[in-house]
Amino acid sequence: MKFERFEEINAVKINALIENKVPEDLHLDYKQELKFSRDEDKKDLLSDVCAFANSGGGVLLFGISEERNGNDHTGTPSAITPINTENRDEVIRKIDQSIKDSIEPIIHGIRIDFIESTGVLAIFVPYSLNTPHMVKYAGISKFYARGNATKHQMNVYQIKDMVLNSHNLKNKALNFKSERVTSIMAGQTPIPVVNSAKIIMHIIPLSSFYNDFKLEIKNISHNTRLNFPLITENGNGTQINYDGFFNSTGSNNPDGSFAYTQVYRSGIVESVDTLILSSLDGSLKLYYGYEKNILNFIARLQTSMQSLGINGPAFIFVTLVGVKDYFLIFSQRLIAKKIIKNIIELPEMYVDEVTTFKPDQVFKRGFDIVWNAAGQEGSINYDANGNWTGENYR
Repeated sequence: MKFERFEEINAVKINALIENKVPEDLHLDYKQELKFSRDEDKKDLLSDVCAFANSGGGVLLFGISEERNGNDHTGTPSAITPINTENRDEVIRKIDQSIKDSIEPIIHGIRIDFIESTGVLAIFVPYSLNTPHMVKYAGISKFYARGNATKHQMNVYQIKDMVLNSHNLKNKALNFKSERVTSIMAGQTPIPVVNSAKIIMHIIPLSSFYNDFKLEIKNISHNTRLNFPLITENGNGTQINYDGFFNSTGSNNPDGSFAYTQVYRSGIVESVDTLILSSLDGSLKLYYGYEKNILNFIARLQTSMQSLGINGPAFIFVTLVGVKDYFLIFSQRLIAKKIIKNIIELPEMYVDEVTTFKPDQVFKRGFDIVWNAAGQEGSINYDANGNWTGENYR
């Protein structure tokens, strides 16, 4: 049994686990008591959290007793045994701080809370890209993983394999992006696109590669699909295709559409835009305000992705194609040098939760590189401390 999001854990689900006698497994563990006062107790909890993080994520539920076979636990839940404490917030704070202080590298996205009226304390450990994680506490430095319903200390070969597997997910995302950019440049797009300079964006949730997440297109309403934004404006049409669905604008233009956003069944989002780089007078200009367009697109996209349950860690890629000889424009009187590269690939951006990260913080480094390509030190939309100072975005 695997909970993909913390919000899925509620009183109804917990009672169902007990009524249906759902046993512990790779992603679920029951504890009758919460022990966290002695060093040995803390080591045990930390190793459980570490093991989940190194094994695809999972949930620890404290306050659920297990059926017994003599003196042995069976892993099958029998009843709720509420965790009684006078200060729940302090308990949560101490556990959270201990996890942050004693597991390296930090596991992003952990959620800890008491579930409604049950008295059950849940620790939700998300899938982690930064494996392997290690418990470093009270003189120990050990790696843990889960196998079926138990944890074990990892050996050197398992640690090595885990390191290689973490990089494999990144390579899969990079390969997908590279193949699609090549295909887009060759005209292989869900709808014909005008032959001009383009901004191409890929948002690739890691769930696309490591679990069976698939969108059920027939269950997604027309309005929900239409709410997926384009980089510069709203689409004026949505269509279902083999890969999932896409929105577009300018589909009636004889030379091709101006922009589209394709949502794949796997949850990957691809958006292509030509409007930012177009000009009525035919001059090659990229106005500094394009950064706001991108941030606004991402902020709106986060809401749309969340509505379909597309979440978790993700890579984001931005590629500018056909921008050789473009001028980056501050204003009508302030113009940077020409961009001399035809293709600019911004460095990959990794986020722990694709639906909640702050776009202006994540994109700063990439924006700076575009300005570097035009002979400038960095984006003028940020202050000396790296804070966004441009126009407000959604």
